[in-house]
Amino acid sequence: MEEDAVHFRGERRSCRFVWRESLDLGGFVQGLAVIEEPTATTLVPPGWRAEVARSGALELSKGEGA
Repeated sequence: MEEDAVHFRGERRSCRFVWRESLDLGGFVQGLAVIEEPTATTLVPPGWRAEVARSGALELSKGEGA
């Protein structure tokens, strides 16, 4: 996992960059984050969470106030 600054909605923000293959079953990432894989890129906005489901798919869920 790496961290860098990005521009999100007109603001410079800290963002995590995660390789998809580094997330095990049940692993999760809180936004603001970018999950990268060879065929897709997933943006996890602030207040959201991405978790690896039993199926292996990424499930995004919105937290309160997001």
